[in-house]
Amino acid sequence: METGEACPECGEPLKERWGRFGKFIACSAYPECKYKNELPGNEQRRRIEPTDEICPTCGKPMVIKHGRFGKFIACSGYPECKTTKPVTLGIACPSRADKGQLVERRSRKGRTFYGCSAYPDCNFVVWQRPVGRAVPRSALRRS
Repeated sequence: METGEACPECGEPLKERWGRFGKFIACSAYPECKYKNELPGNEQRRRIEPTDEICPTCGKPMVIKHGRFGKFIACSGYPECKTTKPVTLGIACPSRADKGQLVERRSRKGRTFYGCSAYPDCNFVVWQRPVGRAVPRSALRRS
């Protein structure tokens, strides 16, 4: 879809296009002109959030980024350092508490599940979002 605006680099019309992160504006003269820009409202998704962690590989600060599979923690020194790790829920894994934390993941078919960050050493998986505390037996339904 054309936006009615001209490309600031070459003067050709700008078009609204779809990418893996949603809609964006790009020049209709692609590949000669590679101008592209975010649509208003999509900037928040691409925002990089700082963390208090330090990269174990290069010593630079780690940041929270947004990818096509959701949030993840990565080194701010990308592309020189490609260290990444998942964003945890802050709940220790019930089967290997000494090894990992629970993280939100997606199956091949797009369904959300929760598993241990120490995979493949630990293969704990649960479909319901964990609450981080023991559930009293009286609250469990019997079927």
